[in-house]
Amino acid sequence: MFRIILLSLVAGLAFGLAVAAGEPIREDVVFGVDEAEVKQDITVEIPPRYALHLTATEWVLDLADLEGQACFLVPKNVGFKKGIFKDFQMEWLLGDLDLLPTENYPAFIQKEPGGEVRKGSLICLFRKVLQKFTNVPDWQLEVEFAADKAGFGYFLLSDFIDEWRFFTLGTRGTSADTSRDVRGTTGGWLDNTLVEGFWFDGTEVAGDYEITITFTLTPGAL
Repeated sequence: MFRIILLSLVAGLAFGLAVAAGEPIREDVVFGVDEAEVKQDITVEIPPRYALHLTATEWVLDLADLEGQACFLVPKNVGFKKGIFKDFQMEWLLGDLDLLPTENYPAFIQKEPGGEVRKGSLICLFRKVLQKFTNVPDWQLEVEFAADKAGFGYFLLSDFIDEWRFFTLGTRGTSADTSRDVRGTTGGWLDNTLVEGFWFDGTEVAGDYEITITFTLTPGAL
């Protein structure tokens, strides 16, 4: 009996000393007289990510059937200039394009039989969104244009962030490229509105053309 009481006293004394010292009684429990403190360690691992998404991956433009296309008559006295085409794209994006729509190629408009026939060049426009994501500070967007042959008229691509023009790429040839470097991450999914367009002024050549535009998101050079 005396042995049992003595062992109990020793165990109680050891427990009391452990509590007073704030020592853990078990691995996940800490006791204390005035306070108790535990700590948690957190490890977060974020892998580098680059992501792109196009809201439209195809544009079929058949000049023999322009129904449903966004095509417009450019007056005959307005010759081709890249700057003018860029303005047309911006105005169309903002809903302020002051050109008459047409579904005719070559471009002409006759409002009523026997009435005046307006003639000129034809521009056709197409809109889509390029969505970009990267969590790596400093990135670059590369754009490459490749056509199987020349003769398709003039092609112009304008990239807009809100109403700010991010870049343009224009060509009559079989290849062209451009790139832009940006500091910081994209801040989530960054939407760029792309306005593509062709200008047909009579210098184009009949035929079928295959064109590929490649967008690449890479680490920046800044």
